[in-house]
Order: sequence, then C-alpha cells, then structure tokens
Amino acid sequence: QGHAEGHSQGHAEGHSQGHAKGLREGVRTGRREGQQQLLVRLADTKFGSAVARRLELVLEGVADSNRTEAISDLVLAVDSGDEFMAAVREIS
Repeated sequence: QGHAEGHSQGHAEGHSQGHAKGLREGVRTGRREGQQQLLVRLADTKFGSAVARRLELVLEGVADSNRTEAISDLVLAVDSGDEFMAAVREIS
C-alpha cells in the first residue's frame, strides 16, 4: 500500500511541476511574441511597411528576448530603414 501511495504522490507532484513549467514557458513565449509584434508596428510607423515585413521575417528566428530588446533600441537610434535593417542583421 505504501508503494502505491508513494507512486501516486510522485505522479501528482511530477504533473504539477510539469504544468507549472509549461505555464512559465507559455507566458515567456507570449511576452516575447507581444514584444516582437510591437517592434514590427514601430518599425512600420518609422520606416514603412517594407522594412516592417523584412523585420517580421528576421524576428521569426529570434527566440532570445535580449536580442529583441536590442533590436527595439535600434528603432530609436537609427534614422533610415536601410541602416536599421543592417544593424538588425548584425544582432540577429
């Protein structure tokens, strides 16, 4: 009986831990995708839709939020779409 109870408790704890980890990863992914969508909107506003579309393609391969933040800083730091995309390519 003790073995069965231990197995059941271990299973429940493992399930709970797995659920919590999946939830954290889902929140992190959602946050990153939201940042990327905002970044594309800002690029569209400042540099036009062609640059925004190119940026979207680049961001599809960016999973690191630090790189996304670095790219967002570029929107404010540069003046042209060509300069922006050249700097984005260096980061990504």
